[in-house]
Amino acid sequence: MEPKVLVSVDLKWDEFGNVSHTLDAKVPANEYQKSDVVALSVVLLTGSQLGILPPSYALQVCDRILRHLDGLPLNPEPIQYPLSGARIELVQKDGTIVCLFHPSFLGGGTMEPEEAVSRLLGNLPLHLAQILTGELACFYRAGLLIVVNYYLTQGLPKGISRGIFSRGNFNQQKVQFAMLGFNETIYPHWKGGLNMPSSIFSERLEEARSQYKKMMAEF
Repeated sequence: MEPKVLVSVDLKWDEFGNVSHTLDAKVPANEYQKSDVVALSVVLLTGSQLGILPPSYALQVCDRILRHLDGLPLNPEPIQYPLSGARIELVQKDGTIVCLFHPSFLGGGTMEPEEAVSRLLGNLPLHLAQILTGELACFYRAGLLIVVNYYLTQGLPKGISRGIFSRGNFNQQKVQFAMLGFNETIYPHWKGGLNMPSSIFSERLEEARSQYKKMMAEF
């Protein structure tokens, strides 16, 4: 079966870094399903980009996500040029759903492209916190924790992610295969809800925090 684009999510932001989105569903979807695919797209985007960004920037993303999951205050960070916009596409492929990322870069700018992308990833939880409620918010938080925990405990320490970000060739085919492979396992579990008991969530969050501190000491 040929890969099929199911939905695209266009991301924009204001001068302070407050993110907004527009969604184009290629298949019929009600409001709940639209919110669900936005949550899934951000989880998959975060997982794939943690495998691309250099560790210094990826760890900044992890820090902001862990703070968000801890319920700590989090303010948006400005996202400056060269990143001027971004699109996420969810693609049906081989029985699962994968994420493609299409950033728009302009010439020049005051920020390194990888820093701009890391700030976008760090600001997205604030945006989704405003639009997700109930079980969808729980699914989203569990998904974020799973990808961050995997990156910190498996991807980074085992050398799966080595930072291959490139302004000139931002090609999803170059994402480290292990991180990409892990991302492809998320949707089958997501379908129906990533139900994580609060005790397990707290345990995984503590594990991720501990591993984050260890990785920061090394990098």
